[in-house]
This record gives sequence, structure tokens and C-alpha cells, in this order.
Amino acid sequence: MWILKCSCLCLSLLCVTEQEKREMSPRYQAWLAEQSVLEEFRQEEELRLQVERHRQWESDEQLAQQQWRERQERLARAREEKARQEVDHKMSFFVSQFVSSTIVTCLYQSNAEESDG
Repeated sequence: MWILKCSCLCLSLLCVTEQEKREMSPRYQAWLAEQSVLEEFRQEEELRLQVERHRQWESDEQLAQQQWRERQERLARAREEKARQEVDHKMSFFVSQFVSSTIVTCLYQSNAEESDG
């Protein structure tokens, strides 16, 4: 039993020293440095993409607001034109009614004068 424990301890010490050797190797250190650079690049790229998406959103939002304002202006002009046309139509109707009633009145008066005279 004691030998088994000693073997396990020796094996774990051997593993630690092998791991330490690997971690201290220039190749492993270069890999760690590369991983650090890659992580930094990934973070910078994510930030750049986030800024780009935000700028695109701002641009899209500005365009949408401009289009909305233009539609509101067109609707307002259309309402004004419709109201103007309704007023013109009513005025034409009243003028034609006035002219008709004036003609009828004149004819009536003319007939009355002829009858009297």
C-alpha cells in the first residue's frame, strides 16, 4: 500500500514537472503570447463591429425619421388640397345656385313687367 501511494505521488510529481517543463518551453510561451494577441484582436474586432452596427442603426434610424417626416408633410398637403377642393366645390355650387335663382328672379320680374305693361 505504501508503495502504491509513493508511486502515485511520484507519478503526480513527474506530471507536475513535465507540465512545468511544457509551460516553460519557448514553444508554449510563444503559443500563450499568440493566444493573448488573438484574444486582444477578437475583443478589438468585436468592439469595431459593435460600433459599426451602432452607426448603421443610427443611419437607418435617421433615414426612417426623414421618410416619416416627408410622409407627414405629403399627408398634410393632401389634406389641405382636399379641403381646398371641397371649398371650391361648395363655392361653385353656391355660385351656380345664386346665378340660377338670380336668373329665375330676373325672368319672373321681366314677365311681371310685361304683364303689367
